[in-house]
Amino acid sequence: MKSNADTLSRTLLRLSLALILCGLRAPAGAIDVKTTPGEGRTSSIIPMLPPSLPQGLTGGSRFQTLDVSVSAFSAPTSAVPSETAVSGPVQASVEQSLSGPLPAAQDAVPQQTAEESGVPSASASAPLSTAEPLKDADVRGKTLLMVGTRGSRPFIIEEAVRVAKELGLNLVLLDKAENRKNTAGVVADNDFIAAPIDHRDDKTMKSIADQVKAVALTRKIDYVVAFRSHHAKLVGKIVDATGINGIPSRVTLTAEDKARTRKALNTVPEQFVPYREVKTEAEVREFYKQYGGTGSFKKFVMKSKLGENSRFVELDIDSEEKLVTAFTKMDVALRAEAKKKEASDTIFNRYPGIIVEQMLEKAPGTVEASVEMVVQKGQVKFAMVSDTHGIGLKGELAGGSMTFPSQMTAQVQDALIAASAKALEIVGLRDGNARIDIMMTPDGPKVIEINPFLGGAAIYTAVKLVSGVSLVEWGIRAMLGLSLPQMPAFTTIVDYRFAASQVSGTIDAITGVEEAKAVPGVKHVQLLAGPGDTVAAPVENGFEEWAEVMGTGPTYEKAREASLLALAKIKARVIVDQVADFLQRHLRLSPPQKPK
Repeated sequence: MKSNADTLSRTLLRLSLALILCGLRAPAGAIDVKTTPGEGRTSSIIPMLPPSLPQGLTGGSRFQTLDVSVSAFSAPTSAVPSETAVSGPVQASVEQSLSGPLPAAQDAVPQQTAEESGVPSASASAPLSTAEPLKDADVRGKTLLMVGTRGSRPFIIEEAVRVAKELGLNLVLLDKAENRKNTAGVVADNDFIAAPIDHRDDKTMKSIADQVKAVALTRKIDYVVAFRSHHAKLVGKIVDATGINGIPSRVTLTAEDKARTRKALNTVPEQFVPYREVKTEAEVREFYKQYGGTGSFKKFVMKSKLGENSRFVELDIDSEEKLVTAFTKMDVALRAEAKKKEASDTIFNRYPGIIVEQMLEKAPGTVEASVEMVVQKGQVKFAMVSDTHGIGLKGELAGGSMTFPSQMTAQVQDALIAASAKALEIVGLRDGNARIDIMMTPDGPKVIEINPFLGGAAIYTAVKLVSGVSLVEWGIRAMLGLSLPQMPAFTTIVDYRFAASQVSGTIDAITGVEEAKAVPGVKHVQLLAGPGDTVAAPVENGFEEWAEVMGTGPTYEKAREASLLALAKIKARVIVDQVADFLQRHLRLSPPQKPK
């Protein structure tokens, strides 16, 4: 039962919002606001605030139109590979990475070219399997069930269809009915199972698993896979209910749920990080009193218990009151997000819960990283480390750009891969794709979280540009127990960068996409939102991406230059809802819809 104080707080919040909305019922009309791109910054001409409106809201019409340049909000002010090259502690060997402190700092290491990056060698440290892999002919005629597609990521179904055809597999697709258009020409009607796969409540999951079980009584299904972490829980339920070969719930739920992941990792001393799942303000305060301000545990991170694409993450929290404030805002934001129509196809379509944990400290000269992996019978078959950077005017937006492969030293990369392999072993993920977010700390590598299945967004494309490897194909072959080739050499460097909106509103028009595609070195440009779609201003460290580009080159500087030149070509005309903008920036609330 909610406390009287909690009820009163929510009542006051609703009253405040009502007053805000009443104060904004201005006469209809549009105010054009132009922005001019400058040196890594966008300047805006915005009307002065009348004293009667809350800070953050402009006078006049509720809706304003802005011409927004992408480039200023997609390049951090920190920036360059020479600054991110390792200049501090590194691992002397892979074996040392899982226990004990790092050696003393070494001299700075120059940036690597794609050829010098080569192939990480830590795969040799993974446990070996004595079982012989199957031959392609051994799986001919078997049936593979794949869960889920997404229109904005067509490579998943395209690759699955191609691989199934080459191996002689029967491909059956489990997907929501409205996604049928994604596969109408490549998957036959009798191979399509319609189900509400994005409804993540236990009752619906059980119903879908029973539906698959009934189908399996009429036709044998040998394997089940998915390539979006959003569907990890469902795959586990299907495996448990049917006995079909795949990843069981005990693994998918541990990997997907950040609280379960941390609990499992904390059984290994070198991975221990203080954490707690919090549901009330009192629990937040208890956690801070236990760990705050003592020893090195001075900063914390608060995040959604389930998550994707660096959303709903708040960093650098250094006081009890800031921690409580972050919890209150995130709780409201997550509940509001679950009600949005556009959240139906994301992991946030139900309230996921919140965890708080100690914020990890990067070893000097290193950056946060991720490891794309394919494992088979517990052995690492593919591993690529990527560097993660922030975007925004101050580089404050977490995960806004990634560098493939990492520009850190081979020793650091080997240590990160070895720790990632150990983490997968801990949670029990032995076959298929995974993405591990990880950081080199002064005490060695620390895993941040584990994402079962393929890395999200267009990470598949970045990996393929660098290595030629199809993570979808390798993931299927790993799951089926088929032989996999040796890892190829990495041949280029990719700067993968997202665009974040500076304001909340509705996109009216986007220009410059074809010009962006024509920039030398640019291999990928994709809009993730278009005219009529809403965009939201960032909140703290989180943002919603609405466009993405990949620049390539023999060095990080060349790749980054290409991606930033491409982003500079893209312009979005946004009708700004001042109410939405205020609610998003200051209260983390979903705005009322624009009147028709």
